[in-house]
Amino acid sequence: MVHARLFAPALVATLAFASAAHAQPTDLERARTLFDEAGELERQGQWVPAQERLRAALRIRETPHLRYALGWALENSDRLVDARTEYEVALRLAQRGGGAEEVSRLAAERIVAVDHKLPLVQIRVRGALAPDTRVTVDGREIAVHGDVGTAAVDPGKRIVRVERAGKSPTEETVTMARGVFRVVEVEGDPGIAPLPGGPSEPPHRASVVPWVLIGGGGALALGGVILFVSSSSDASARDEHLSQWCDATACVGGTMATRPESAEATAFRRQAVDAADSGNTKQIAGAILGGVGIASVAVGTYLLLTQGREGATRTSKTGLRVDGAALPGGAMAGASLTF
Repeated sequence: MVHARLFAPALVATLAFASAAHAQPTDLERARTLFDEAGELERQGQWVPAQERLRAALRIRETPHLRYALGWALENSDRLVDARTEYEVALRLAQRGGGAEEVSRLAAERIVAVDHKLPLVQIRVRGALAPDTRVTVDGREIAVHGDVGTAAVDPGKRIVRVERAGKSPTEETVTMARGVFRVVEVEGDPGIAPLPGGPSEPPHRASVVPWVLIGGGGALALGGVILFVSSSSDASARDEHLSQWCDATACVGGTMATRPESAEATAFRRQAVDAADSGNTKQIAGAILGGVGIASVAVGTYLLLTQGREGATRTSKTGLRVDGAALPGGAMAGASLTF
């Protein structure tokens, strides 16, 4: 973490304003000033003002380096959802253009790291919801498919709100920590038939669902591992082509050519970039598949353990039930709130 904190500003300082082809000198000077101000604010731990400076710089000139720097500032202020979005944008921009391989690598690493820290809220409906019933977390609507809806949220106190036609909204505050998986149970609407296998069905009818989640999640996790392993061949190809390019250009330090680049050397460089992009893509896809697979196994295990359990601890006023759910990195306690 410390390494990334120190490296990100240096990376942006050297690369974000390297080309002035698409902006007026006065704009570049303003963007550079804003970036410098953001770096000073970050050194003081003032992440929110730093974000404002970086957003202003991005309005002048968008680069993958500035997007990465903004993601880093957001991550350090626990705005993990927005940070992940900025890292994804930085990754796409870096892969689309040339000369940003390091940003591509760093952004991919941060996406994986943020995925491990993102808290998850899962909405479980006991019954079924009417088409016009809305479930939101901090004002953001959660798509409930069948009887389950899951959303990544930022750490802190989150407000789960249920809005039903003709009734007053109900709300529940849920405190989320990094890496926590928490289940919030919502009562279905009267007169709406639940889907087969829903939480209101008899346990023996829903017993197949956990095994499907566990089996499917295991397959996804295995696919992620396979992609990670296969990315090593791309890394080897990248290193080989870089070595060939370096030999052709008599490079110094592995990156600086000392004689003009020939057509053959250009081909080596492009092959190295393609191999690096391929490896990064496989690693990202592997991380996503692995994360989804592990989460699916965790949810399936959780459902399997809770299906046959009766008499869970409840309070008549809040409908609180204490449960547990496993997440990547270890078991985390969760609470199931019914309202």
